[in-house]
Amino acid sequence: MSDRNPYAPPKAEVRDAPPLAADAGNLASRELRLIGSIVDGVANAIVFGPVIVFSGIWPRLRAGQLSFGDTVLIALVGMAAFLLLNGYLLATAGQTIGKRVVGTRIVNVSDEEIPRFLTLVGARYGSGWLLGVIPGVNNFYWLVDVLLIFRSDRRCVHDLLAGTKVINA
Repeated sequence: MSDRNPYAPPKAEVRDAPPLAADAGNLASRELRLIGSIVDGVANAIVFGPVIVFSGIWPRLRAGQLSFGDTVLIALVGMAAFLLLNGYLLATAGQTIGKRVVGTRIVNVSDEEIPRFLTLVGARYGSGWLLGVIPGVNNFYWLVDVLLIFRSDRRCVHDLLAGTKVINA
């Protein structure tokens, strides 16, 4: 007689998947990404704030009476200010001012090289700017984008769209 019971449940060894070797210690921390984003926001506000005030949009913005045209204008001027401040660093080092300050940079997931400038501007940042002018979609996009930082690979929607990740420089 055999020790094998044909009615016994199947047995399988269950193990957690090991972390990806390339991502193990090189991913930028959530804290550094947050601080870098805050630094970028302050730098952009210093450049972009006076434009909003002197253009006459500020009173409508405070009153919550922006037209769609105002929103598009703000997005376009905001993109121009962002690229003026960060364009060179993005193209040469995969960094913004905030990422430079905290010591992180953007790289391709596939080869850890600096992404092409058009990939960064179009897919990584352009997607947010484009969705940011669509009423109702903008808040949902930004919420999902920010919450995905809590994934194990710390890649947000803009990272997934561009095929990038943020690592320690």
